[in-house]
Amino acid sequence: MRLRLLLLVCLVVLGLPAAAGARSFPTYSGFHSVLAFGEGENTSAQDLAGFFANGSVPATDLNQQPLYEGLEQAWPGFTAADLNRYYKNSSFAPQPAGSPLPLARQRGQNLPSNLPGGLPGAVSGPLAPVLGSLPGQLNTIVGGSPSGTESPRAGLTIVRQAPYEVPRIYGDTRAEAMWGAGFVTAEDRLFLMDVLRHTAEGTTAELLGPSAAAADSTQLGLQDATPAQLTSQMMALPKTMGAEGAQALNDIEQYVSGVNAFINLTRIDPARLPAEYPALGITPRLWTLADSAALGTYLIGQFTVFGGQQPQQAEALRLATQRLGRRRGTAVYRDLRLAADPEAVVTLSRRFRSDATGRVNPSSEAIIDPGSLVARNAETGSTVSPAVSAATAQGATRSRLPAWAQHLATHGLALPHLESNAVLVDARRSGTGQALAAMGPQVGYYTPEIFLEYELHAPGIDVSGVSFP
Repeated sequence: MRLRLLLLVCLVVLGLPAAAGARSFPTYSGFHSVLAFGEGENTSAQDLAGFFANGSVPATDLNQQPLYEGLEQAWPGFTAADLNRYYKNSSFAPQPAGSPLPLARQRGQNLPSNLPGGLPGAVSGPLAPVLGSLPGQLNTIVGGSPSGTESPRAGLTIVRQAPYEVPRIYGDTRAEAMWGAGFVTAEDRLFLMDVLRHTAEGTTAELLGPSAAAADSTQLGLQDATPAQLTSQMMALPKTMGAEGAQALNDIEQYVSGVNAFINLTRIDPARLPAEYPALGITPRLWTLADSAALGTYLIGQFTVFGGQQPQQAEALRLATQRLGRRRGTAVYRDLRLAADPEAVVTLSRRFRSDATGRVNPSSEAIIDPGSLVARNAETGSTVSPAVSAATAQGATRSRLPAWAQHLATHGLALPHLESNAVLVDARRSGTGQALAAMGPQVGYYTPEIFLEYELHAPGIDVSGVSFP
């Protein structure tokens, strides 16, 4: 289940018959969507300077917030006509006719081909020793950023429309579409992806220096699989999951290749590189299968098992049963546990036995012995000289960072844990005879948010919704 969730988390998924041929994608109307803040985009140098000068932010970071918040004030009197006022139209649109423009983003520059990660072109000049001098036809990058149409590789078209800039991805094949999903995710979330990757892998010190070592140590106490182990898990998908696993692995490999294509593009066109990288004096390393596995585990864990302190709960259960006996100790544990509260306010009157395990074979249980759960200290290396305290050394390191990075180094990546919300109306009460549900955001409120939205179209695939980076 964990690895399946790495592929795509969708709000709306339509299972449709395979298209008859390339570019023959269906169109549907009546779909509406809204993100809590906005699609967001990678931060340019101008964006970063504007934020520190006057607090301004890119429009796409926040331009869906009025929709999301306005909906709360729309009652009473909300009508079907208000859907386009408080939600944006996300109906499926036909792929633009004719040949797509080459990569339509930046100002009349040339895009080398045959770069690692799948971009077509040739490399010359100072970057040749790094990326290699590879012959190939040059594509021209035209148009403005970010609205427009781009074709970062043959068989793939990406369309964005102002003002919300949600990418619509059209692939001649499934592989092209998955590659495009990786490309647009990096295009809109690269630095956030990198921060999340380092956080998940316990390597944020690479970004922020030794001040992040303690946080890395804590994370490695929760999630310490090696890159080789994570890669092995991914490569085993065809064996463990059969044909679905084989398809999943191919999808993820294409996605990773698309991410890396954008990373390589930033090496050719520094204007595409998020401004946080030069501010920290670093460059992004290429993405890997292991990165996707580690990040998927981290994000799912953040909103499930890691937040529930399962190891500590297992230790508490064993302690209670040792002191009070199996039956009484289990009863005390269940009474104290933050689980089903019979006095809680609920959405539905029907009860669901989601925590009913049935009869359990005691020999299959692995409960932690009291006292054996010890916080891991994963910090290594030489100690700080007595002449310079650790606090002084870390303070000096932080003082050299930009202001926003100092906060990140001091407080870490604190993903908000605000409650989710939902409104459900059954068919009898909806007034239209159709059940309605509005649910979100599940992951808290901040920008750029974890979710990004896109459409994905390829033979046999037509989806609209959100995905984790």
